[in-house]
Amino acid sequence: MRASELMRTNFLAVSIDDTVHSVLGKLQRGKHHSAVVVDSRDRYLGLFDKDGCLRSRGDLGEMKVRHVLRKTSKLEESTDISRVAQLLHAADTHILPVLDKYKRVAGIVGARDVLVALIDKLRGMKVEEVAAKYPLVLAETDSLSKAIELIRRKKISRIPVVDDKRKLVGIVTRFDLVREFMMKPVPSRGRGKGGWRGDAAIPVQTAPSTSNIRVADVMAKQVQTVAPSAMVQAAVRKMSEANVSDLVVVEDGAPVGILTTKDLLRRVA
Repeated sequence: MRASELMRTNFLAVSIDDTVHSVLGKLQRGKHHSAVVVDSRDRYLGLFDKDGCLRSRGDLGEMKVRHVLRKTSKLEESTDISRVAQLLHAADTHILPVLDKYKRVAGIVGARDVLVALIDKLRGMKVEEVAAKYPLVLAETDSLSKAIELIRRKKISRIPVVDDKRKLVGIVTRFDLVREFMMKPVPSRGRGKGGWRGDAAIPVQTAPSTSNIRVADVMAKQVQTVAPSAMVQAAVRKMSEANVSDLVVVEDGAPVGILTTKDLLRRVA
């Protein structure tokens, strides 16, 4: 199977002169993980993804896409699917662009599409054989500042939330925290006027107000889960249908692992 057979043409394309803030809004509304950055002739310049944005520093209110552009591998329409899986895993991204003979973006290939196409390679595997075990968790009563600090220090993108019996009740993600709280206008020190938080990754010094907000107040309560004994093939189908890149592995109501597309790509690449 070739990249052209997996290629999707309904992707989000943006300009290097678009603002980061506006593209984040487009990603959220369209439920995209990433956007393809192109020039005026639809030639590929790079990717804009949520994690790449969050690792950057600067004024998100004024920052342009050009400042957070991420260079990645490019696919040709004839690229073999096994090679596509290798490149996706190496790039640690959800999509890669497919270029036509004129070097224009003809479409994208997504990680989940590759996993579905190569699902036979995962035959017989159980989730517990592939997933990362013993995930970091937060309590409902933990402060938002603690969640922000853990995500920043551990360099992770999501943390399951548990109640006092360690049962799963929700999840918080890095992108949601930044979008909802780190991108809020706040007084800028030394400038005498309002501004945006300077670190779009997670700030070293958390805003004092976040210490008064509980994780339970901001977490998503609907979490896509899977049992450790479930077959990986079924988990891949669930990821694809739910349009998610990971599943929380749950046993007896408690989170015991995280299954990600990167884990799975490693197995099929």
